[in-house]
Amino acid sequence: MTKCLHPVKITFKEIILLLLCLTIQLQAFEPIKYVNPLIGTGGHGHTFLGASVPFGAIQPGPNNIYKGWDWSSGYHITDPIIKGFSHLHLSGTGCADLGDILVMPHTGKVKTMQGSDDNPDQGYASRYNNKTQIARPDYYAVTLADYNVKVELSATERVAIHRYTFPGQNGHIIIDLEN
Repeated sequence: MTKCLHPVKITFKEIILLLLCLTIQLQAFEPIKYVNPLIGTGGHGHTFLGASVPFGAIQPGPNNIYKGWDWSSGYHITDPIIKGFSHLHLSGTGCADLGDILVMPHTGKVKTMQGSDDNPDQGYASRYNNKTQIARPDYYAVTLADYNVKVELSATERVAIHRYTFPGQNGHIIIDLEN
């Protein structure tokens, strides 16, 4: 003999309350909190570090002085020198390309050469500390140690947003179109 299941009676108010609770929970869930943009920026990961939006045409982020295959995305987490912040990056490709329109803020005497790993002081490149970096999918920030300039980057679908906080009145911005 089979037992009949009795239908559960749910009132309209209970349905509205349930939908309201689900909506509140979905709004509280922010998947962006679980993304770590630093993953793949070391070893042979070749992962771009910087700000971007899904299907965006621009990816502003830091660039180191190129030293070979591991720097093909423009950045490697082990490198203590940043030569600037470019607007286009490839991620995970294993080939160096893009890095277009490099912008570098600095203070002091105007320098037009990027410098080198052996002597970054001869150019506008700067040392930085990984601990000063803030990396989220929508935002990147770092303080350039040699100039005490705070760099903040973000992006919209087609525009890179840069903000530089200089320690005093003598700030400069280099735009390197040859990079």
